[in-house]
Amino acid sequence: MRTAVMLLILSMFYVTPVTATDLYGRVDSFSIGNIYPNYFPVYYSEAGKWIVDVYDYEVSDVDKFTESIQSSLRKIKLKPFPALRDGHYIMPSIFISPVKMQQENCPGIMRAWYDGPFNTVVISTYAIANYDEGIIDYSVAHEIGHWVWDNVASEDSIKEYREMAGNIKNQDREMMNKYKLDEERVLQEWFADDFAQYACLVQTDPAKDGYSPFGGSHAHDEELEKYFSKYRDPAIGCEPGRQHEVFVIEN
Repeated sequence: MRTAVMLLILSMFYVTPVTATDLYGRVDSFSIGNIYPNYFPVYYSEAGKWIVDVYDYEVSDVDKFTESIQSSLRKIKLKPFPALRDGHYIMPSIFISPVKMQQENCPGIMRAWYDGPFNTVVISTYAIANYDEGIIDYSVAHEIGHWVWDNVASEDSIKEYREMAGNIKNQDREMMNKYKLDEERVLQEWFADDFAQYACLVQTDPAKDGYSPFGGSHAHDEELEKYFSKYRDPAIGCEPGRQHEVFVIEN
C-alpha cells in the first residue's frame, strides 16, 4: 500500500508537465488544452513485475546523496560530448531514486540503471547508503557507458566494438540464462563495463557484489585502451599501468 501511494504521489509530478507558451501573446501563460500527457516511469520502464521497496530518508539526507553522485561525476574525466542531435538535447538526466527493486523471478537487485527510452541514468539511495565509494563510482561510470552506447557512439564505432569484443562463450551463456538477457544486451553490458574501466579508469570486479556479473568483453587490454581513448580528456591522458590493476576476464 505504501509503495502504491508513493507511486501515485510521484506520478502527479511527472505525468502532466506544464510549459508556459506564448498563447495570447503572453509568455507567462498556458492553456490546459495544450498540455500533452507524458508517461514517465517512476522506477524502471522495462515490462515485467517488479518488487519495489521505498526507503525513508530525512531531508538532510538529500544533500548527502547528491554530493555522493556529484563526487563520482567529478572523478570521471571525459571529452565533452555533443549536447544536441538533430536540434534536440541528448544530455542525460541523472536521478537519485529512494528505492530498492528487483524483477520477479530474476536474481540481482537493481541499484542503478540507464533507462534508454527516457534518456535517464538512475542511482538508488540503496546503493549510496549500502556500498562503498568505489562501487558508487563504478555504478555511475557503467551507466554513463550505456548512455554513450545509445547516444554518442557512431554506427561504425559500435561495429568496431562488436568485432573487437569477441564471441559469446559458454560461461557467458550461463549468465545470460540466469539473468534472462539476449546477446545484444550482453554486448551492451560488456561495453558499459569496458567503458567504466578504460574510458573512466574505474576498477571493476564481476566476482564482487555491487559490480555487473558480466564484466567486460573478451577483447585484449591493448585493443580496449586504444578504442576507449577517444572518449578520454586529452589533457588528462591515461595513467601508465592503471588499467592493468583492474579485473580482466580470462579468455
